[in-house]
Amino acid sequence: DLYPVEMKEVFYMRHNLKKSGEGPGGKFNGPSIKYTLREEVLKDLESTLPTFSITEQFTNYLRSIRNLHRVCTSKKLDLKEAKKVIDTFSEHFYNLYMEFHLSMTLKTHIIIHHYLYFFKTTKKTMRLTNGEFHESCHSTLRQSEERSNFKVKRKLGTPIHQYKSWQSLMFYNS
Repeated sequence: DLYPVEMKEVFYMRHNLKKSGEGPGGKFNGPSIKYTLREEVLKDLESTLPTFSITEQFTNYLRSIRNLHRVCTSKKLDLKEAKKVIDTFSEHFYNLYMEFHLSMTLKTHIIIHHYLYFFKTTKKTMRLTNGEFHESCHSTLRQSEERSNFKVKRKLGTPIHQYKSWQSLMFYNS
């Protein structure tokens, strides 16, 4: 709503980005996302968009995602750096969450509330772990929400959405 659609299309063409799904922003696959998180691409994105404080908020959030990925896949764990990166990611996420109602996905919850525990407990990064846990959680939760009528697709962030999310969480955890 804030940026002209033409800017998005110009940026996509300039970087040969093709969305692979439906929705307002479309869906990008892993290589496209990894490419987009490169510093020179984020700087180009900032220079393409009008100068608003939100442009920097979003690109800083994207940078925090890149840094999180770097820490999670590094060969050696630096616990202080991991904590700092997770805190920065969390701060940028919550800024967007509060201002733009960015939804907290299950994956975001796990990152903010459980990654540091994983690092402290295992004393390892996630370099050699399998990502199927996240994906199976998504699938199981989605199926549970659909079966139990907890799935909300519109009016996200409203009291009814928050209540159904709470119900879903209680049901899923039990």
